[in-house]
Amino acid sequence: MRRLASLFIGLAAGGLFIILLYLILRPKGRKSVRVLIQTVQEEMGKTPEEEGSADNLEAIIGIGPAYARKLDEAGIRSYRSLAKTSPGRIAEIIGPRARPTDIDSWIAQAKGLS
Repeated sequence: MRRLASLFIGLAAGGLFIILLYLILRPKGRKSVRVLIQTVQEEMGKTPEEEGSADNLEAIIGIGPAYARKLDEAGIRSYRSLAKTSPGRIAEIIGPRARPTDIDSWIAQAKGLS
């Protein structure tokens, strides 16, 4: 219950930040909306290149369509993000069928491809 409350508080704070930023910049037209999105992404530490880039995770030996879909649903869409994710987190995402040796191999392959 506490985690859920913390999640809602975090989402609300993030939403308020975006609204405040919007009110400060007061975009006029489509070009300004792009600037707003880029500014928010930079403030959050995400560049547009990182946000929009998606790699074929099925190119990694041992990751098939089902695992790639689970990783995508968890926000892991690139070799770089897979390489940065901890083995424990990947095990949580994939579930009990994932073996630690497989996960270590996936991370190593992702590091080589990123």
